[in-house]
Amino acid sequence: MGKNALLAVGWLFAVLGGCGSIDEGTEEAAGPAGPDLAARQEMMKRWDNGRKVAATYEMIREIARAAEVFLFDHNRYPKSLSDLRSRPGDVEAEAWMGTYYGGSWQDAWGNDFKFVLFEGACPTYDIVSFGEDGAAGGEGFAKDLTNHD
Repeated sequence: MGKNALLAVGWLFAVLGGCGSIDEGTEEAAGPAGPDLAARQEMMKRWDNGRKVAATYEMIREIARAAEVFLFDHNRYPKSLSDLRSRPGDVEAEAWMGTYYGGSWQDAWGNDFKFVLFEGACPTYDIVSFGEDGAAGGEGFAKDLTNHD
């Protein structure tokens, strides 16, 4: 385990109140100055959602890298996410380089990514996760995450 991981484990141990069980929900379990069960559960949920935000951004970066390689190979961006996994009909079999992205099409909350291609003189695309709530817009962990953030 690296130094940063050990520091994070130590911090989490201190925040959760030492050796007490998270499920017991008593002051004795958390220590005299430890947070109550509801506060610890909220803290864990925030920590888990923070981890999911980081994982989702990493997936978005991987999909964006795959879209850029697809552009390099085929002189256009993929029209959909499925173009990164299986050969589109307008790409010759000899030109197909194989799967560009083999990961999940869902963010860390289990919601599908949205891919929008903007064609024109300067084509670009958006890869969007709608965050924890799976709906457009929102704040906090429900905020939309994109490849432009």
